[in-house]
Amino acid sequence: PYLQQGLIRYLENQRGWAEKDEFRFAAQPELARLATFHKHWYEARLKDFTERYQRDLLGAFRALQDSGLVEIVASAATH
Repeated sequence: PYLQQGLIRYLENQRGWAEKDEFRFAAQPELARLATFHKHWYEARLKDFTERYQRDLLGAFRALQDSGLVEIVASAATH
C-alpha cells in the first residue's frame, strides 16, 4: 500500500504541476501544448494504474508471463 500510494501521489502531483504550467505558459502556445500533453499523459498513467491494473503491477506482469508474452528473469546486475 505504501508504494502504491506513493505512485498515486506522484502522478497526481505531476498532473497538477502540468495543469499549472498550462496557465503559466498560456502566452507561449508551444509550451502550453507541451504542458497539456504532460497533463494528459499523467492522467492516463494514473488511470492505467488504478483502473486497468487495479494497483497491481506485479499481477499485470504475471499475466503477461503466463500468456507467454514476456519472461521474467531475475538478475544480480545493478546496472
